[in-house]
Amino acid sequence: MANGATMQTITTLGVRRDTSAIEKQIISLTLFLVNNADVSAQDKNTIRDFARNLVGGDSVVIIGYTDKLGQFEDNLRLSVLRARNVAEYLRSVLSDDVRISSVDGAGSLKLPPQIKSYATPEERFLSRTVRIEVSRPFGATGQIEPKE
Repeated sequence: MANGATMQTITTLGVRRDTSAIEKQIISLTLFLVNNADVSAQDKNTIRDFARNLVGGDSVVIIGYTDKLGQFEDNLRLSVLRARNVAEYLRSVLSDDVRISSVDGAGSLKLPPQIKSYATPEERFLSRTVRIEVSRPFGATGQIEPKE
């Protein structure tokens, strides 16, 4: 541009306002023995207590994890089995008003939350878990009595 004039470019950005009314709760509930997907009696009690805090309209996602020991395919199958076993027991104590929307396994492909690596025995132990994520509409109240 001549005579010191400047050129101005105006860019319009679309802004999306997140007005989602969903609250999320995440818990890593169960730790498993190596190469095992059994839900212990103690973990079943914990799951039952956890289920008492769910309310109608809640949506639950369950993801199983493994450590990195063993073959990738075996770990993936094991993580899915862990998630399914937790989901099966959770369904047995849940009210029909709570929906389990997804049950899946991450194997050793994805680290569980708060785990930075598989380098130490402690991290590998804590990686043998199932994560339960609950989505709830804000303001939802009223506990549901679990099935007995």
